[in-house]
Amino acid sequence: MEALGVSLNPTRSGLLDALERMGATVERRALAAAGEEPMGDVTVTGPERLTAIELPTEWVPRMIDEIPAWAMAAATAHGRSRISGASELRVKESDRLALLAANLGALGITVREQKDGLEIEGGRVGGGAVRSDGDHRIAMAFATLGTRAAGPITVDDASSIATSYPGFAEALTSLRGQVEPASTRRSA
Repeated sequence: MEALGVSLNPTRSGLLDALERMGATVERRALAAAGEEPMGDVTVTGPERLTAIELPTEWVPRMIDEIPAWAMAAATAHGRSRISGASELRVKESDRLALLAANLGALGITVREQKDGLEIEGGRVGGGAVRSDGDHRIAMAFATLGTRAAGPITVDDASSIATSYPGFAEALTSLRGQVEPASTRRSA
């Protein structure tokens, strides 16, 4: 996967470090800084299945908003991944720890919700419906997980995505994901 013109601010790049520790190759190409913000292009490649990790607590602040994305990687990794020190996720746009645990569980992944984190046993992700509770990061994370799932993943409300990433549907399609507007879905 390649992302162009993204922030390479070291205070926000914990997800890239976590993916590397899980076995992915992360190539960063710095571009001219936009003001004070270092920018660049990032290419992530890796094995078919990453390796589970215990996320160092000191990394959590550097990836607090990317933990939903990390949880998707952990859900498909080999072994048990853990995160602690992330109680701040309970007071974001939603209780992200509770939603991650409930939604991954609904898709067949074994998850143990902790007071300040999660234990995720990577495995085969099934299809199903998930709740976003209007949280754009939860909606994007589970929509992306659909590219690795055995069946379709339906996000109950993805409307919040446009506020933070208007080009998300096109980016997901470039990753071989399919986006189907709610109005075109057939009733079961």
